[in-house]
Amino acid sequence: FDDYQAALNAMPGIGACIVATPISTHYAIVKACLEADKHVLVEKPLAKTVQEAQELVVLAAARDKVLRTDLTFLEHPLVKPLDRVRVSKLSWEGPESPRSSDGILWTWGPHPVSIMLYSRQGQRPDKAVWHYVHGDADRNCEVTYHFSDGTHVNMALHWGPQFGRSSERRVTWRDPITGKRSGRSLKEVPDPEPLAQVVKHFLDAVKKHDTTPDWIGLKTVEVLEWTEQELAKQNSSG
Repeated sequence: FDDYQAALNAMPGIGACIVATPISTHYAIVKACLEADKHVLVEKPLAKTVQEAQELVVLAAARDKVLRTDLTFLEHPLVKPLDRVRVSKLSWEGPESPRSSDGILWTWGPHPVSIMLYSRQGQRPDKAVWHYVHGDADRNCEVTYHFSDGTHVNMALHWGPQFGRSSERRVTWRDPITGKRSGRSLKEVPDPEPLAQVVKHFLDAVKKHDTTPDWIGLKTVEVLEWTEQELAKQNSSG
């Protein structure tokens, strides 16, 4: 099929859909799937704006359907224990090509932002300070998130290998008791594979009819949009 609406019309018996399309199309396609009474798993992020994400969460609840965002790395076995520590740095480095037209913040940002939110039980930062790498905010950027408890998280996003390294995803945290700093690479694919776990949990939710709202998917979009707005304010203030 060349058209998602035609596919939905042609296969009314399908109970669930997986949406893996450009970010700008998420809202329209997910909305159409929910209105066709399908459960939906959508590739990160849930939508490109908070308003769109909120509308999808409300629609899923009204239709009594499961809606989940594929935030793959939340299923990584090295990330699971991070709900008990304070993440201090998240480094995400993607391949040089292809580069997404949606920009690096929205393309790679959902993974580290969702991990940050997970490690803080959903607590949002109070301030975002943008930094630049090589002067190109779309290609490489760093943001420091400040929290009300005085702690902060640094997020570094890069297109292509930096400083001679291959693609990398890395999480650094500080033990809340000892204060000791630790870090782990998330580059290697573990067993069970995180994406397979995302799909499994989605299907389990469908079978159990667990229509709990996708709060982490929504909060991730909220932080991304707010971060983008903070950049605009920082630029306008010079």
